[in-house]
Amino acid sequence: MTRRWVKRNYGIDYDKIIAWEHPNYVDAIREGLSKHFDEEIWDQRPFGLVRNLNLNLISRFSFIKN
Repeated sequence: MTRRWVKRNYGIDYDKIIAWEHPNYVDAIREGLSKHFDEEIWDQRPFGLVRNLNLNLISRFSFIKN
C-alpha cells in the first residue's frame, strides 16, 4: 500500500500510523548515544527533578564528543 492509497481510501494519516509502529524510546536513544558520546545535559518536563521516564512527557538531552 502507498501513502496516497491509504489517504484516499481510508482518510487517515499514514505517517502517524508509521510513527506509532516505530517509536523511538528516549531511554534507548540515550543508551545508544552514551556508547559514543559523553552526556552533557539531560532535562525532563514537567517534573524535571523526578528522573522517571513514565512521568515526564518531554526529555531534552545534549551529548558532546568524548
